[in-house]
Amino acid sequence: TELEAMEHDAVDGVLEGGAGEEERAEAAALQDASEEEQGALVTIAFAVEFVVEALYDGNGPQLGPWLVDMLPGLLKIQELIPSKLQFVSLSARKALSSLRYLPLYSLDLVQKVERVLCEATSSDLWSERAAALVFMQCFWFHAFFMLAHQSLVEAVVERLSDSKLEVRELASSTLSGLLKGMREEHSRALLASFLTKAKTLLPSRRRWATRDVPAETSTSLPVRHAAVLGLRAFVLSSPYDVPAWLPEVLMALVRLAPEPPPVSTTVTKTLAEFRRTHEEVVLASVRDVLTSEQWEAIRDVAHPVTYFV
Repeated sequence: TELEAMEHDAVDGVLEGGAGEEERAEAAALQDASEEEQGALVTIAFAVEFVVEALYDGNGPQLGPWLVDMLPGLLKIQELIPSKLQFVSLSARKALSSLRYLPLYSLDLVQKVERVLCEATSSDLWSERAAALVFMQCFWFHAFFMLAHQSLVEAVVERLSDSKLEVRELASSTLSGLLKGMREEHSRALLASFLTKAKTLLPSRRRWATRDVPAETSTSLPVRHAAVLGLRAFVLSSPYDVPAWLPEVLMALVRLAPEPPPVSTTVTKTLAEFRRTHEEVVLASVRDVLTSEQWEAIRDVAHPVTYFV
């Protein structure tokens, strides 16, 4: 069949090597691999290339069920060790990036992708968890009217307390996008939970407190950091306007500025981004609802003074 012919050509190309860097990397990896490993690498390389070609050729909608079936595998191989297998990961990232834009006209396919992503966010592989979060950012808007929103939101919120810092920050960025399409009553409830956690998990410190003194709490750092990352998501979800809840969130972040990193780092970056994206006219509306001391506190945290000895 035509599919078998394509696979045969792919195998020949990998085994013979080629002029490009990808072909040389494939050939080098295969030389040191066992026969079983060679077969697995060739199959993976062909499958990944098949996804890319199918989407680039405009055949994605017709092949939707098969392409969705490959999503779990693509998420798993975003980062491979040893380094000689990185050519597979690079191809898989390209394929996954293309797959994000696959039109999904069937409710069954949408629900299947949703289940795959929710499961992937709980994977033991941090690269798989991260890849699932990035994929969600497009998937949320492409399939918005067919989604069971709560399951995706819960999966993202859970990753705010991930053991890996990179995953936590990705979850915050992903949540900021999800908030743009969330129903108002749901977003209000979520914001209230973050504000409550910020008060209970991160007790207020005096501004002259030493940053390297750990907070007196038995709660783990990722869980405490999650509350701040949740507030960050809300600030980033409104880059150009000033919702009614924004001043309260900004002051909650200012109160947490004396915390040790990464909490303090997240606070500083968030407030700096807020000032960068809002024009002076918009910032004036925020100043109007704050005291001069509160506004100065935001400025101080967003642009801390650095002293050099």
